[in-house]
Amino acid sequence: MSDLQIALVGIGILVVGGVYAFNLWQERKLRQRLEKAFGGERDDALLKKAAPEAADPAEPRIEPRIGGESVAAVAAPAAGGADPLIEFVASIESAAPVGDAALRELLSQLATFG
Repeated sequence: MSDLQIALVGIGILVVGGVYAFNLWQERKLRQRLEKAFGGERDDALLKKAAPEAADPAEPRIEPRIGGESVAAVAAPAAGGADPLIEFVASIESAAPVGDAALRELLSQLATFG
């Protein structure tokens, strides 16, 4: 290798190292500013496991209702990569005709269901 190539490799290493060090410095500054703004360090809620009292299997689920009629949510069949723990099929059964306003209420509840 010539002196030019060695110098260019050295300059490249210095530039990449400088960018990496600048990035670490910026992250540190941002982390300090966020800790000041939000009052200390906080854990990531998405990385923690659910609290045992929140995931009590003995506590019944609250299902959406149309007036007095209930809507049953059952686990979806595990076809096509569907996860039965998070994907549900809603079975709506009623003994009497259901009005338009009740169906709109059901749709709004199902939109916020998960």
